[in-house]
Amino acid sequence: MIDFRVEAIDRTGVATASRAEMRWHQDEAERMQLVLRVSEPAETAGTALLLVDREADQPEFFVRLPEIEKVRKVRAKRHRGTVLGTDFSYEDLKRLRDPLDRANLEVVGLAAVEDRPAWLLEAIPKPEDRSEYGRVLTYVDQALCLRWLDVAPIRD
Repeated sequence: MIDFRVEAIDRTGVATASRAEMRWHQDEAERMQLVLRVSEPAETAGTALLLVDREADQPEFFVRLPEIEKVRKVRAKRHRGTVLGTDFSYEDLKRLRDPLDRANLEVVGLAAVEDRPAWLLEAIPKPEDRSEYGRVLTYVDQALCLRWLDVAPIRD
């Protein structure tokens, strides 16, 4: 289980934070199942999202809202934008599945994350990726090979 926090800063400079816990499992065929449970902010606490990696290119998303008590499948055409009013986007969740998928990736230097040495990788999504980001920076811990993502929106 990983407990993590995402802080999003909108175009006006206002920051909002979301907190969630994440668990995942990979089967023998290397297909992944990921569960994300939101704990903050209070308006979305208790919301759960399941991402199921299938043989097809597109993963399937299922959502459970605390007030509905029912699991619903999220249709593929709704895979853009934020997840249930949080700062997480469906693209962010897909990056957990394969963070460097279909991007022009380049090692741009060395960095430190929480005083640990890391490689700094830059990915510029291609137009056909239809990404909501113009640039994705991935910090990879040199000793543990753990990733830390920093994304930048597309500028008009």
